[in-house]
Amino acid sequence: MPLEVFISYAHKDRKFRDELATHLSNLRNQGVISDWFDGDIPPGTEWKPQIMNHLKTAQIILLLISADFMASKFCYGIELQEAIDKHDANQARVIPIILRPTDLKGAPFAKLKELPTGGKAVTSWQNRDQALLNIVEGIRQAIEELTTTPEGVGRTKEQIRTVNSPLRTKEQWLDAGNQFSAREDYEQALHAYEQALHLDSNNALAYGLKGWALRRLFRLHEALSSYEQAIRLDPNSSLSYYGKGRVLEAMERYEEAIQAFDQVIRLDPTSVDAYFYKGRILNALNQYEEASIACSQAIRLDPTSVEAYNNKGWALNGLKRYEEALATFEQALLLNPTVALVHNNKGWALLGLKRYEEALTAFEQAIFLDPSLAVAYKNKGLALDRLGRSREAKQAYQKAQRLRYQ
Repeated sequence: MPLEVFISYAHKDRKFRDELATHLSNLRNQGVISDWFDGDIPPGTEWKPQIMNHLKTAQIILLLISADFMASKFCYGIELQEAIDKHDANQARVIPIILRPTDLKGAPFAKLKELPTGGKAVTSWQNRDQALLNIVEGIRQAIEELTTTPEGVGRTKEQIRTVNSPLRTKEQWLDAGNQFSAREDYEQALHAYEQALHLDSNNALAYGLKGWALRRLFRLHEALSSYEQAIRLDPNSSLSYYGKGRVLEAMERYEEAIQAFDQVIRLDPTSVDAYFYKGRILNALNQYEEASIACSQAIRLDPTSVEAYNNKGWALNGLKRYEEALATFEQALLLNPTVALVHNNKGWALLGLKRYEEALTAFEQAIFLDPSLAVAYKNKGLALDRLGRSREAKQAYQKAQRLRYQ
């Protein structure tokens, strides 16, 4: 069945309503919507009960906003209040459509996303048809949001409507987002988390999950903003600080990232990942002693963490404590002998110990496991140089250079 659309408007804006109805024809002809307005009331029928009945059953409510709408006691005082109540109860999607410029500050619908895009009034567009097309596209997007669910992927819209309610609670949107995230469909996950926030703009968890999706989409500044909002709403969320730290690390704002991970550790002293990423950043800053301590804490909490052993070994390499570094890399390889970077870093420790043949073997094993690891070719060249095999060393350096530019 088509979604029922109710259009609320002031009678002085009837011309705008008729133009919008014309532009909605394609959605109507496709059976996607069934729109209603008070002009459909038969003569001799009491108009108020008809209006309220259709308003109560509508799944999408369009508010045609103008100074006349704001001045109408029935539009503003009755229809608008019913629409907002349905929105707050998650029983309808309410879309304000700005027809003419007017004062909207503090209006009950100010919290809702308006159309046309950016809230630019229809009369402010040079091309009226373009403005109305923008509105219809926004309505179509809202319909897709209401009728698309993870369970409905691959189903027809009719099947989705049959199996699922077209409107969902914030918990359902969060669950849907998590399902999309598990499939690595981060665009859809982001959309679901935003729908949850549309229903509850003070939901710290939803902001944190939105930040996660944005980070995976490499929209780092937006992700950081989302995490910071999550923290403002819930200052004790270790997960939000963790996400913030990951974003700051990706932005190479290392000192701020360390502060974020320190907050995670303060809130959750058992967080292996917080110690691990703190150690990794400290390595990047050449603060090897502190990095070694952080990685040791990660290992204490999770003795099976190959990544923590690898990072600790690299810190020990930086401190020129090559025997300890070698033992640390050996432990990592006992846990997982297939990690190319660990073999490469082990080779570096062996270079520091002047055990060049063994270093060469380690670098070649790294290359065998990951033929695209440019640093392993570079280090292989260093080992070959130490062994006096300059021609082979030159070939290894050239290969490393080619890989860097691919």
